[in-house]
Amino acid sequence: MIPAGVLVVPASLSFVSKLNASGDKLMYSSYLNGGPYCSGSSGCLSKPPAASGRAIRVDSAGNAYVAGNANSENFPTTEGAYQRGTSLGSFIFKVNSSGSGILYSTLLGGPATDQITAMAIDAGGNAYATGSTRNSQFPITPGALQVTHGGPNTGLAHRLPTCL
Repeated sequence: MIPAGVLVVPASLSFVSKLNASGDKLMYSSYLNGGPYCSGSSGCLSKPPAASGRAIRVDSAGNAYVAGNANSENFPTTEGAYQRGTSLGSFIFKVNSSGSGILYSTLLGGPATDQITAMAIDAGGNAYATGSTRNSQFPITPGALQVTHGGPNTGLAHRLPTCL
């Protein structure tokens, strides 16, 4: 609960929306972001949360996968997520076909700026993300094509399994 007299500062919010096939009815629409940020209260976040969706794909069951960039001290992640905690990097979340629930939400990155710019979903429901990173601590898997950070804006590619 936000304390009385505390200013709530709006921030950039990520959202996902679905229109029907004719485009005349909103089937669902939802925000996904950390927050709230409160100015002047020690019980609130130190900076405004922000998230920006950059890519969306839909699987054969109608589940939407959204990827983007997050700058949040409390970005919402699901239990068992690949990565949880503070983010200056990226996120991927999967919302069910009715838009009524998040099937998974995870962060992806490290202590420096990471940006997902595109994604794909394979027939098995695995999410693939690509983008850039300024992060020498970006999570790299053993046997990767390139295991060392190549400079300020190194390209990245990542695969998340069907279930986190």
